Amino acid sequence: MTYSADSSASYPGASAFDDLVTNQCLPAVKTYTARTSDELTAAGLSFAYFYPTSDSWSSGDRGVTCYIVKNDGSKLLGSVRGGGAASP
Repeated sequence: MTYSADSSASYPGASAFDDLVTNQCLPAVKTYTARTSDELTAAGLSFAYFYPTSDSWSSGDRGVTCYIVKNDGSKLLGSVRGGGAASP
């Protein structure tokens, strides 16, 4: 997803990206996985995200990437789409 701000906007800071993730990424994760936050946690999953640094922001970077990870740090071995298993 993209943080909407023009090229002259000052760096918004981490809390602005947290708000964007809460409002856009979290609902998308829930829709994609067909799981609530509690169900994700129970399945050993969580979501995380990358957002622009202040340096990349000054170069025009407005991208935010959300992703799903296993809480134990191991690799996902199957799809989590639609409530699928985190591993085979």
